[in-house]
Amino acid sequence: MIRPINEVIEKFVENLETARASISSSPPTRFSIPTGLPSLDEEIGGVKSGCITLIAADKLQGKTALALGIALNAALNEKHRTVIVGTQRNSAQIVLRLISQLSEIPIRAFKTGHFEEGDLSKLTPSLELLHDAPIFIKEAPVSIDALIDDLVTMHNESPLGLVVIDVLNFEETQQSDVDARRERYQCLTKMKSFAIDHNLPVVVTTDLDMSLWGVDRQTRLPQWIDIPFELADMSEVVIIPFQPELYDIGKPLGRTSIAVLQHGADHPLITSAGYRPEIGKFYPRVIHHEYESKDLERGQIIYIE
Repeated sequence: MIRPINEVIEKFVENLETARASISSSPPTRFSIPTGLPSLDEEIGGVKSGCITLIAADKLQGKTALALGIALNAALNEKHRTVIVGTQRNSAQIVLRLISQLSEIPIRAFKTGHFEEGDLSKLTPSLELLHDAPIFIKEAPVSIDALIDDLVTMHNESPLGLVVIDVLNFEETQQSDVDARRERYQCLTKMKSFAIDHNLPVVVTTDLDMSLWGVDRQTRLPQWIDIPFELADMSEVVIIPFQPELYDIGKPLGRTSIAVLQHGADHPLITSAGYRPEIGKFYPRVIHHEYESKDLERGQIIYIE
């Protein structure tokens, strides 16, 4: 098509005015949701809307416990509609972990039926609290696209406040390492676009092979170089719980270190929290408990920075 230049200029000006109007309009108000751990919130300012907060660690390091703790805090204390997406656990398994955190009854008690005296008296109020919580559970989505469609539908019906995905894994078939990394990158890219478009905080957990750090994994902080590119590129903040193996697993209480990587920060930050693996719960406060450890004397108080 051959057009006179005045028509082209008129269209150019129209597009320019449209672009300027969209820029001058008020951007969505960013917000953040506390994690429930003041020491961690002091470092990251809570989980922020429009961003991916990644919780990455080896197996059995507390990734799911930390993510579900953030979800409970968002729903119960901050009153946000919260969606928990389980790609490797069904809804009953997720609810079991939530109830264990709230009631502080060990997960194994529910599985074996062997409850301690007083456990059942703690169970009823926890069930009532969870029953009325604004929490929604999505089991094993078919694909990341199907998940996002469901989340958008829910958000349009009534605004969501937080999305938690445990674990970043939407492909059940065997994949090569390259294909798996490409899949993770695509999933995170789409979830970040969803977070930005709808101004929502998204928390994602993923496995991180800490053995790749080498023999000094217990003596140095993690760096961005330790995080695979497909994870680091899409995440505003990476939270890495580690070192609970310093304490006898199975003892009621331990202390785990939490490393925090943030884009724009020169160095990793480090904080810590109390952790009880038998109920899958992190604690934000000083806890007194009798226990044995390789580093601390029996009965010593654990201080949570």
